[in-house]
Amino acid sequence: MTGQLPRRAVLGFGAAVAFQDLTKPPKQTRAATKPSRPALARLAIREEPVGRTLPSGLCGLSLETAVLTAPGVLDPRNHELIELHKGISRNGLLRLGGNTSDVSWWQGRPDGSQPAMRHSPTTLSRRFFALQPERVRALRGFVDETGWRVIWGLNFGTGTPEQAAEEAAAVHAILGPALLAFQIGNEPDLFNRYGHAMRGADWSSSRYVDEWTSFARSVLTVCPQARFWGPDTAINDDWITRFALEAPKRLGAHITGLSGHYYAEGPPDAPESTIEHLLAGDPRVERRLADLQAVLPATGLPFVMTEGNSCYLGGKPGVSDSFASALWGADYVARMASGGCDGVCFHGGAAEVEHANGENSQGAHTAAEHVRAKSGAFYSPIAGTPETGYTARPLYYGLQAAASLANTSLLPCALETGGANLTAYAGRHDAEITLLLVNRDLQNDVRLDIACSGGPRRIMSDRQLIASSVHALNGVHFRDMPALAGQAPSGLAVPRASILLLTLR
Repeated sequence: MTGQLPRRAVLGFGAAVAFQDLTKPPKQTRAATKPSRPALARLAIREEPVGRTLPSGLCGLSLETAVLTAPGVLDPRNHELIELHKGISRNGLLRLGGNTSDVSWWQGRPDGSQPAMRHSPTTLSRRFFALQPERVRALRGFVDETGWRVIWGLNFGTGTPEQAAEEAAAVHAILGPALLAFQIGNEPDLFNRYGHAMRGADWSSSRYVDEWTSFARSVLTVCPQARFWGPDTAINDDWITRFALEAPKRLGAHITGLSGHYYAEGPPDAPESTIEHLLAGDPRVERRLADLQAVLPATGLPFVMTEGNSCYLGGKPGVSDSFASALWGADYVARMASGGCDGVCFHGGAAEVEHANGENSQGAHTAAEHVRAKSGAFYSPIAGTPETGYTARPLYYGLQAAASLANTSLLPCALETGGANLTAYAGRHDAEITLLLVNRDLQNDVRLDIACSGGPRRIMSDRQLIASSVHALNGVHFRDMPALAGQAPSGLAVPRASILLLTLR
């Protein structure tokens, strides 16, 4: 049924959002220029029953495998980048894969030469990347400093089972406990279309599972302790379901997780790749969560969104690197987590993203945009190089906001938004409730009253994530509101285009 649904909803544990008719473009097209009366909203938090506890590594990052060919990036001496990772999580998840994982090869010795690859017409002109042990040893030092763990992508697109086994054995020996799992291939559901085209027209999910199994078994012959996640698909969630049901039958306990990708918009030049569209919401997220909730309980496997961001092909300037991305990112992580997802890894990086996209920054058109892209793809939460230093982009702060829910047990919420594009997520740890409020509305400020079923609570801390405008590329910061400490959570101001973090006791 189409049409506007009541702007009041309860979405399981932890999440309360206003449903919208997402088959139509959002009514708002720009931020309001005149002050308006705030929307009056009410939030009811039920303290029993308590939902699942969110993992400590709720927010992670994804990088192209080609980053390992750049000296000094994932290196224990790169202290600035290490601290930025710690600012997201003390034990997050770093996924190495992307398009360049399917055009890479293991160079175990300095004099080693590139082996014969399984070429297709689209890969004959691609640049291939040699992965060397010393860079993996540097990676081990880097993740040991951050406390993070690694998902490592093996070359399924142009490699062979034997090549994957050689690489896996070496990587497993070097990374040791820092290696969470291997993935085999990147976005295999696109292997017969688009720019991937590494298999024939008869490529299917059943053929994929068969070929994937041959790779995994080859790895296990030399690395019997190996663990695998998959299928790391781009758009076809039915492939995730098939993998979840079939792969454990073949490899048993070696299958330890499920993965998939998500991009909210794209390509960068598409008319709908706008701030307004990004903040309006995406019905695909709800469909994915429904699919996952149908399969996850039966498998007992965790699901992580191992690659994704606001706009594929490197992001769109002025959207993916604006404050809007922080609002979108915080809400997306919390929404996925409340629906059963165990983590979200946002894709990023610098020149290696251009390598993945045919040596081109698809969204850059001006000289200034090309310069910005060299220091970090527009959607990258962290920008910079070892030579220039590193900075946090607006999205980074959105991840920090969402990470406030890590280690909390989700609580059911019911929200009356008063017509605003407001979402709310609540989690409890011991006697405290952490509340994440995201106002993605570009026109409406909100006045919010909060009631908890366990009785009156007081505000212990209140932080706002703000910027000069939703278009801001910098100047994003958290602002403490000490004047609210000790007060009841009523009449709270949640400005348009802002995030509010509350701790209630």
